[in-house]
Amino acid sequence: MNFIARLMFFLCAGIMLAGCTTVTELPAQVNPAEPATAEYRKAKALLVAFMQNDPGKFVSLLPEDKQSAFDANRFRTYRFSIVDSLGEPKSFSYVTQLNMPVFYPYVWKVTFERIDKEGKTLQGEALFRVIAGKTGDEVLIVSFQFL
Repeated sequence: MNFIARLMFFLCAGIMLAGCTTVTELPAQVNPAEPATAEYRKAKALLVAFMQNDPGKFVSLLPEDKQSAFDANRFRTYRFSIVDSLGEPKSFSYVTQLNMPVFYPYVWKVTFERIDKEGKTLQGEALFRVIAGKTGDEVLIVSFQFL
């Protein structure tokens, strides 16, 4: 019986330790340089319009065929839902451009702030992605969303 107990102990220990691994931490990339492209400037302008609660500017940056579907009222509803769940947007910082054929996805970290029921200020963060595209010389916003 003693032999079976020891065998079970060593089998369990072996199984538990077999799954252990060491993960090396990747070096943090500190504030990558912002791209100097027309696609980036238009994508950033969309985020700035959101931050400044400017529906006219926000909608004007969308392609004409999307402006009727995403008008100023829809912008207000969209922004209200974000502010209601995350808080008021306070700042943002550029994170990266994702590698994608044909399109230009840009990602920012947006910091939000809200007051809880006890009057304490809470901060949170969310990623904002804008995908831009280009047809000829025209830069188009293809999509945007908080992740």
